[in-house]
Amino acid sequence: MWKYLTFAFILTIAFFILLFNTGWASDDAYITLRTVHNFVTGDGLVWNLGERVQVYTHPLWMFFLSAIYFFTREDFFTLIFTSIAVSVAFAFYSFAFVVKDAVKAFILLSCFVFSKAFIDYSTSGLENPLSHMLIAVFILLFYDKDQTEKNFFKLCILSALLLLIRLDFIFLIGPSLLYRLSTHRSFKTLRWAILFFLPLWLWEIFSIIYYGFPLPNTAYGKLCTGITFLSKVEHGLQYLLNSITTDHVTLPVIGVSVLILLLKKRLPSATIAIGSLLYLAYIVCIGGDFMSGRFITAPFVFAVLAALMEIKFFPAKNWVVTTVITTVIFASLAILGMTIKYPPLITGIDYGKVRKGLIDKYRIVDERGFYFPSSGLKTALHSKKNFPIHVFAKKGRRWKKANKKIVRKFVSGHRRALYPGPVGGGRIGS
Repeated sequence: MWKYLTFAFILTIAFFILLFNTGWASDDAYITLRTVHNFVTGDGLVWNLGERVQVYTHPLWMFFLSAIYFFTREDFFTLIFTSIAVSVAFAFYSFAFVVKDAVKAFILLSCFVFSKAFIDYSTSGLENPLSHMLIAVFILLFYDKDQTEKNFFKLCILSALLLLIRLDFIFLIGPSLLYRLSTHRSFKTLRWAILFFLPLWLWEIFSIIYYGFPLPNTAYGKLCTGITFLSKVEHGLQYLLNSITTDHVTLPVIGVSVLILLLKKRLPSATIAIGSLLYLAYIVCIGGDFMSGRFITAPFVFAVLAALMEIKFFPAKNWVVTTVITTVIFASLAILGMTIKYPPLITGIDYGKVRKGLIDKYRIVDERGFYFPSSGLKTALHSKKNFPIHVFAKKGRRWKKANKKIVRKFVSGHRRALYPGPVGGGRIGS
């Protein structure tokens, strides 16, 4: 056991080195951080003072960041190192306690390392790292041999926490949760299950009272646009196509994992596959996103962890065959992962300075490439400048120096007006 934990630790160190090399902070993470700043300083869970508007989409991640920010009172490194810490904890937990096999752990690390989307959003300051961690715990509980009511109630609490990160995760975990509920056919179990979703119910009640709405205002702003359903589907498909074009690993690994789960011909495995496909279908239906790969990492982790738990490798006496198969898998992932335009493994200090190809004609962006020159950890550690050095951060600092308490910039809701936040300390009126 200790030998394997040591091996898992070594894999985790390798993963940490890659994350440290590719660390960055997303501009959208500062949307949440501005609310965190106001919350910690006693001004409420708001963007503009006196205006109760929920601009963040991940309450649990927001509260988690608030707990860290309360002690650091610093933004840039807090975002990056919190993301790295949670991602590293997730990796070690997955290697040591979910897959629990040296061959599987090595294959899992290979999937992580060569997935551009996964690496990009493991350090962005967004909710992905915490999502991955809770998904790993969900998978472990879901495949636990001791499927008692106590285990099911733990699954319910965990599901509530996942939905507090993103409500749309209901499409991802819903089929699996319903399956486990169906194995405990009693109204008593159902009543207790509803009770164990209490964290979610309490948040929704608070949201309705405090903000006046059950969903973040961004959900209404992005989904209630008047754009036709077919137009959304078209852009959603382009979002997936962009992923395949710029990241040759993430979607194919999801596809292979789903196929493995379906070929097992077991209902529990099938629910994981259905959840993964359902979430991808949901992404298509809402029109995808402008951040390339951001929403694909959750089904990626969900499907690949479940598939590796289902795979039975050859026993130790067939180590030659096992080594050959493992080598073929690693080589395939390496070829796919290194043949894209900007592989995470070769991220240098100049990453993203060549802007060509970072934004496609559908305005889907390689966010890490776009912001790495101004908010990359590697760049910041080699510079004497006050990071981030993006133009929006510089404006925020100028406003702070000028002691401007309220600044009206751009139009209401324009994302370019959202950057300064706690970086500059200025308030932005809408």
